[in-house]
Amino acid sequence: MRTMATTFLTAILSFASTNIDNIFVLMILYAQVKNTKGIIQIVAGQYLGIGFLAVLSVAGAWGTQIFPP
Repeated sequence: MRTMATTFLTAILSFASTNIDNIFVLMILYAQVKNTKGIIQIVAGQYLGIGFLAVLSVAGAWGTQIFPP
């Protein structure tokens, strides 16, 4: 059985490794933007996307408590 520290470390490393490609996508998007409105849209999209993933993760964690393994 994994300890909480191992699970936490795995989660952090997974998050970091899956966001490496996100950095490259953002660089391409920022390079193509020519006005402030575009930058605001990119930043808002990032916050909405990460927020949605966080909510989905919490819902999944709660789901593991409701349903049997």
